[in-house]
This record gives sequence, structure tokens and C-alpha cells, in this order.
Amino acid sequence: MPEIPYDLLISRAELAEVNTGSCQTLILSPKENAKGTGVLYFSAGGFLIPPTEEDYRLALKITEETGCDVILPLCPLYPDVPLQDTVSALLECVRLVANRYPEGSSAVLAFSLGATLCLYLFLELKEKGFPYQLPSRWLLNSPFLRIPPTKDELHYMDILAPFDVTIPKVFLMPDGLMGRVFAEASPSIRRFADITGCNPGGMPETDLYVGTREIAFACVEEFEKSCETSGIKLHVHEGLGMMHCWGLYSEMKEGRKLQKEYFDILRTLSRIK
Repeated sequence: MPEIPYDLLISRAELAEVNTGSCQTLILSPKENAKGTGVLYFSAGGFLIPPTEEDYRLALKITEETGCDVILPLCPLYPDVPLQDTVSALLECVRLVANRYPEGSSAVLAFSLGATLCLYLFLELKEKGFPYQLPSRWLLNSPFLRIPPTKDELHYMDILAPFDVTIPKVFLMPDGLMGRVFAEASPSIRRFADITGCNPGGMPETDLYVGTREIAFACVEEFEKSCETSGIKLHVHEGLGMMHCWGLYSEMKEGRKLQKEYFDILRTLSRIK
């Protein structure tokens, strides 16, 4: 695992480290004007790759721009552990957030495989009867909603593939990396591969950000229908001409614009009911 940039983190935030089961968790708090609200941050690498410099820098910007704490789990990764072990470790992190922040004062910001993992956590907690409260607002960027995609979705991905320079379609196929992850996962987790086919009832209000030039866009319509049927407040933000997780990259003007949208939402946390 890459080294944690401690010097960078402590130069711009208050830093605490806690162990939640088998998951090391960093808590970044503002040096001043802290609001007592929290953002549970799932990095783009999810259960495959540890947080990158972009993740750490965005986490710091959140503390500075919103006054929120950022809770950043460093979860055990595949192939060192199977997917169900990562999910189990992160359930304890969700419990930490529930115990630390009152109802309405926490949110989720997640990218790519981290956003996908967040949805797996939701489905696992739903099966357990929601033993503790969930963060009140979820901001999910470019999740993979069905593995493998349907025939129609694959056809759409073929159209999008020439424009998506980040994620190849094979990544989501049975003979690709995600296919292998689920083939080796326990049956209890394997059924979550088709998020769109699961009932999302009980999911918090969610903002879904997806670029129109990424293959993940092919699965959004069915997920949107599923949420509408279940009465979920889902706000779909289509990034016209945008790539996978463009909001993570502050060197792009489009990325900076989307980050401002994140900050505006997160500043309202104390008023979320």
C-alpha cells in the first residue's frame, strides 16, 4: 500500500487514526470552523487500489471548504482478501460514522469502485435490517451498476467505448477483473453484482454523477427506473462529454466546477432531515 502523505495531511487538517476492525481509518478535521459534520469518503480504487494523491487532496479541500470532517477508510483490498471481507471491514466504519455524527449530519462522497462498494454496503445493511443509521445524503460518482452488463447495455457500451479512455468494457465481463472478483466472492455478496436488479428501497437521497462518454453511463437508465419505482430520491447529473469520475480532478475546470457542487451540498448537512 502506498505511503500515507502524513506531512501533507497534518499541514492542512487535524488528523486522527482509528482502527475499525481490520480497517485503518483516517479522520481529517478542519483546523478551524469545524461544524461537527462528517463525510464518509470512498476512494475511486474501492476494493482494488488504495487512495491516490487526488483522493487525499480532495479530502483536504472538503475540510477546508465545508467545515466537515472527512472519514477516509483504508480498507483491505482484493486479491489479499475476498470482497466479502472488505465489505465486513467497512461495515464497522459505517458504524463509526453513525455513532460519531447525529442523524442528518453525515454524508457519503464516493467514486468509481468506491461508489460501487458503497452500494454493496447499503444492500448488506438492508439485509441486516439497518442496524444503525445511514449517512443522510450520498454523492456517488461513476459506479458500476451491473456486472456483467446486459446485452443491450453491452451494445451501448460498444458505442461509448471509443470515447472512454479510462475503463475498458472487458473490466466488467466474466473473464475480466470484476468478473474474477465476484467469481471468488461468497454467494451472499455475489448476488449484489447486479445492483440495478436489487430493490433500492431505504436508500438515502442520492446524487448520481456520470459522464456521457464513459461506459458506466450505459447502466444508468435502468437504475434510475428502479429507484423511481421504490420512491428513492435520485438526482442524476449527466456530465455532457465528461469522462469517468471527472469530479476527482481539480486540474480540469469541469472537475473544479463539480467539486464546488459537492461542497455546496455538504455545507447543508446540518439542515438535512
